[in-house]
Amino acid sequence: MIAVDRGLNRQKGAKDPAEWMPPNKAYQEEYARAWVSVKLRWGLTADKIELAALRALLGDQVDLPKEAEEMDCSVNKPSDSPESSSGQVSVVCGSKDIARRWCPARKPKPSSLCVD
Repeated sequence: MIAVDRGLNRQKGAKDPAEWMPPNKAYQEEYARAWVSVKLRWGLTADKIELAALRALLGDQVDLPKEAEEMDCSVNKPSDSPESSSGQVSVVCGSKDIARRWCPARKPKPSSLCVD
């Protein structure tokens, strides 16, 4: 665990290195190496964009996580009809990209799918 400023922690959220890097440029490579270390230790995958960002920072000679398979995702938005009681968005594949598309950074949360 790394101690960080509350504002930076909120800014980072659940973003991967393709979406967020520490503002301190001198620390970015160390951050990327730590990120890769966790992914490799736990056998986690990375998407193409994340891997490209890690390669740009660390080069091609570094062991990187396996690439995640592309997923065919679909989103079911709630209807505006009175019969629709849940009002929740469901993501069939669980893709973080699609989940973020339906979870704008505003209050109140648009669905239980969205987290702080």
